[in-house]
Amino acid sequence: MRANERRLLLPLMVKVSAGLPWNAEDKRHANELLRALAPTARPKWFSQKKEKRTKRAETAAIRKEVFARAGGRCEHPDCDLWANELDHWESGSGRRTQKQTVENCWALCRKHHSLRTLNLPDAAHRNRNFGYHCFIHGFKFTPHIVHEQVNRSGSRANP
Repeated sequence: MRANERRLLLPLMVKVSAGLPWNAEDKRHANELLRALAPTARPKWFSQKKEKRTKRAETAAIRKEVFARAGGRCEHPDCDLWANELDHWESGSGRRTQKQTVENCWALCRKHHSLRTLNLPDAAHRNRNFGYHCFIHGFKFTPHIVHEQVNRSGSRANP
């Protein structure tokens, strides 16, 4: 709190605590304080909407660059269909938009995006495909963790 705001606030607090009536000058001082404090007292939803707009604009710019790089085609190595979906390699709740860049996003057709979302056929297969994509474009590749598959009985699939 600044000195001039303290200068206005202290007499008002004394009057309120003593139960004294306010005059016109006190009301003017209270209004000045409200105007001074108003920009910092915005509701939480206001800043969240601004962040959402910023993230949307950022995603739109990345999408435009990725689709221009792909030439409208699916960037999966085994496909030549038209791309219509943006896939974030760094995916997950909350992480996707924080870490999104042109280097870790690629344009996929609906078929390959669905397979990737469903984790089919497996993480090693997806790592190879995205690693190849990164190699072609000269991007840094961060693989996903590959876990061993476990049977329903609890034993390892490949001993």
